[in-house]
Amino acid sequence: AALDAMDGIADDGGAIDTSDVREARVRSAYMAWCKEYGKTVDEARFPTFSSNFLTMEAYAEENGREMVLNKYADCTEEEYRAL
Repeated sequence: AALDAMDGIADDGGAIDTSDVREARVRSAYMAWCKEYGKTVDEARFPTFSSNFLTMEAYAEENGREMVLNKYADCTEEEYRAL
């Protein structure tokens, strides 16, 4: 338990920056999602996908559900409503 309490704390006592790890995880999910839905990886669409992914991931975790991405995961709310 003592080691678990140190999780997220750097050697100097500060918080560990996990943003690079999070971006790599989301980027990997984006590439897999593009492949699954036959979409081309598009850096202009990645920020929207990333925001949607992290929002859906948090919702799924808070509600004890499995996150499932559909073909609209890179759409803004406006784009989705226009479909």
